Formats: sequence, C-alpha cells, structure tokens
Amino acid sequence: MYKPLIFILLITIPLHAQITMDEQKIDSLSYSYYMSGDWKQLIELGKVADKEDVNFKHLQQRLGYANFMLGNYYKTIKHYTNALQFDPTDQITHSYLYYAAINVGDNEMAMFHASKLNKEAQKVMKLKRLQVVDAVDFEFNYKINDSDIRSNPNYTRIGINSKPDFRFNIYQSFSQYNQTNDSTTQVKQNEYFLLLSYSLFSRTTMRFGYHYLNTKVDDAMYNYKDTIKTNVFYGNLSQRIGRFDLGLSSSLLTGDTIQIQTGAHIGLALPGKLKPYLKSSLYTISRNNINRLIYSQSAGIFATKKLWLEGEITLGNLDNYVENNGLYVYNSLDATKFRVGTTAFWYLAPKITLFANYTYDKKQITDTQIYYNQNSLSGGFIWKL
Repeated sequence: MYKPLIFILLITIPLHAQITMDEQKIDSLSYSYYMSGDWKQLIELGKVADKEDVNFKHLQQRLGYANFMLGNYYKTIKHYTNALQFDPTDQITHSYLYYAAINVGDNEMAMFHASKLNKEAQKVMKLKRLQVVDAVDFEFNYKINDSDIRSNPNYTRIGINSKPDFRFNIYQSFSQYNQTNDSTTQVKQNEYFLLLSYSLFSRTTMRFGYHYLNTKVDDAMYNYKDTIKTNVFYGNLSQRIGRFDLGLSSSLLTGDTIQIQTGAHIGLALPGKLKPYLKSSLYTISRNNINRLIYSQSAGIFATKKLWLEGEITLGNLDNYVENNGLYVYNSLDATKFRVGTTAFWYLAPKITLFANYTYDKKQITDTQIYYNQNSLSGGFIWKL
C-alpha cells in the first residue's frame, strides 16, 4: 500500500557527498532488492551491513518493510524503530510502526505512533483522535458450588471505553455481584471501576485505576443489616522489549483494614504459526502484618485465525486479590485457595469479539477448615465502535 510513497521518498533524496563505498554498495543493493521484492536477500544484506557497521535510515526502512511483507512484525518494529533514530518525524516510519503494532496486538504502541502522524495521514488511515465511546463490553458470570450454606453467586458487568486522545485511554465499568450466605444472609455488591491509560513512549504505558465496591449485607433471620465500602487504588507500568512484556503493579485496598499488593509480570510472545504467548505474575500481599505470595501463570495460542485460546492457573490465598489492572477484586466471604481456568475469544467480525470462560475454584469457608468446589461460567462480548 505504501510502496509507491517509499519509492518517491527514496528517489527524491540524494546520497550524501561523503558516503563511503561500503555504504554505497549496500545502499544500491538494498534498493535493488527492495524494488524487485527480494525480501530474503534484502534481509541477508542487512546482516552483512550489521557486521560492517553500516547503518542509515533507508536501509532500516527497507529492512523493516521486507520483514513486514514476510509477516515478521517484531523485526519490523525493531528496524523501523532504528530508522526513527535518523528521523524522528518520518511519516512512513510511524505508519509502519502503527501497522506492525496492530499485528502484534500492541494497541497502546499503535496509538502512540498514530499520534505522530500528520492530519492528512490520519485521515487517509481513518484514524480518529477523539472518540467519546470507543468500545463497549458486557460480561455475565454464574457460579455453581457444592456447599450447603452458600448459594450460587452471579456477577454482571458492563464497560465503556473512551479515547480523548490517541495516547490517552479511559475505561469505566459498572458491575453487580449477588450471593446468599448461611441460607438467610443476602449479599449484594455494586461496583464502579475506572482505569486511565497513557502511552508515555512507543512501548511504555502507565495505568492508574480506582475501584469502588459497595457491599450490602442483609440477614433476615437476625434482622441485621450492614454496608461495607471498599476502595482500591491501582497503578501499573509496563515496558515491551522485543517479544517481552515486562511490568510492575501495585494496589492499595482500604475498608475494614489496609492491604497492599505488589506484583511483577513478564510476558513472552513466542514465534510460530499459533503465535503462542506466556505470562507469569508473582504478587506479594501484605495485610494485618501478614504477608503471602500469589503466583499466576497463563498461556495462549491462536487455535485458528479467529479463535484465541488461553489457560491460566493461580496458586495462593486469593482473599481480596486484585487482578486484571484492578478490574476484579476477589473479596467474597470465602477465599479461593486454588484456581484454574480457560478462556476462548472468538473474533466474530472485525469489530465484534465474543468470549467465554470456565474457571474452577477450591474455596475455604471463612474461619473453618471446610473446603468446597466452585465452577464458574462466564460469557460476553466486546464491541469496537
């Protein structure tokens, strides 16, 4: 699509007078391979140039384009990022970094480079700086347990995403949780969640979240009513380097007590047709002068072009555990001691994604040594407007 633009750019910029013969040869050969579409030869020439310590803007652009055509999007990102060192405002470089980011699922990176394009390029690529409602999502969850004194809980959530600017994202969620404990105690919890995301740099993102939970307890037998208000403040910093996704997170939970949760995360996108992905997270939680660890491991693959499958296992005491950038707070009466689950994402249409989840929890009745099993089923959709 952008090959004619690159051709015009190349033929209108003369070679520098002081260019070396080695650089001249590599420039001439790389241009020839580029024009003939010989991507593999061009990439091999790039290896030679690297050994000879030859590096210039158009070489990196050509190498980036060759890898783009071959579907090597992480290498595309590497070469076009190198090209930015010679010209930080180059529109073609930012365009291909945008498309490469889309292809590796890094939307924050894509929006960062979209912000660097001029208005004409943004218009051609149909990119909007401001979107009051960028996406809507919905989730319904129903849990089935084998406890005689706990009802089957249900959870409903709707979310709205807004984009005031390319690099700034606002996500809001409203949810409700219902369960009956001890046969007569009705628990109804209303929640509000806010997440602000900002792309500091091409592959660096900051997130700040706030989660408010209003839990109403009504015991008809003892004529007892109570309201528990919980506030969760969340922060996250993520840095993508090549195929790695590194992150640090922290949350502060206030209510009947203070809890601090800190996490370190590492994700790795592996090469291959199935695009396998691994992510490991380790959390430390401090509450009432007691520290505990939680470990989470997930893995995902593209089973088909439209179906993404992901499995996850979580070990540790999940009492008041904060997950998914603060979206979920597990503050039910009984703590989960072990969790395993799987999620399927089906890309039904370019702007509609359906998802379904199954999770098994091993739960412990509070203040006892009694355990019970809980099976959780979720379903919903994400609609990109």
